[in-house]
Amino acid sequence: MWQQIGVTIFFSFVLVVLDQDAVIGLKLIPREEASRVMKPLLHGDYPTSMKKIAGERIPTFTDRESKLVKGSYGFIGLIHYTNINITYNSLVLESNLRDFSADMAVLMHGSDLFENAEYPIEPWGLI
Repeated sequence: MWQQIGVTIFFSFVLVVLDQDAVIGLKLIPREEASRVMKPLLHGDYPTSMKKIAGERIPTFTDRESKLVKGSYGFIGLIHYTNINITYNSLVLESNLRDFSADMAVLMHGSDLFENAEYPIEPWGLI
């Protein structure tokens, strides 16, 4: 029996807090954040940029797996709670310890607009 995948993506709007030279590349982060989940479901493989940066840390799809996952979605939802402030930090690329924010060469900071909330609700990030 064939089943479809229902996926809900946690999506944050990124507020860039840095100099003008680095803004161009960092504007792509919200799109990249969603494509790392959606590209396999739409095209059967991870985004090229993700494969280049993460390398062997992400699994590869066999031809069979790629065909199975491609187009297998039945529902796509977005969850948006808050915005994330980022600053460019190329020094993290020199570290052997890597994670999502290190791969993007940024430091992530939560919004300080609502000091008492763990995840401040900021609906204007969807605009």
